Amino acid sequence: MGKKRKTDFHLLNHLLILAKQHIYLCLNKGYPPSLKTYLTKVALIYQIEMTTAESNGKRTFHDVKWKKFSSQYVICMETYLFF
Repeated sequence: MGKKRKTDFHLLNHLLILAKQHIYLCLNKGYPPSLKTYLTKVALIYQIEMTTAESNGKRTFHDVKWKKFSSQYVICMETYLFF
């Protein structure tokens, strides 16, 4: 398995864990899960990881890991806001 594919799985796994956490917390609090809230949470995690990566000198790994999210996030939010 190539390095790029492995990095894709890091991001996918991270996003799935965040989605499961979001759904669990929403159901426990008694309100329906929200895509907008989930994407906001993911964007916050992105920013936290970027700050941590910069301070640890691992910004390159961070950028490779999150590349697909950052480009797709803009498209998703534009589509979501029109509904």
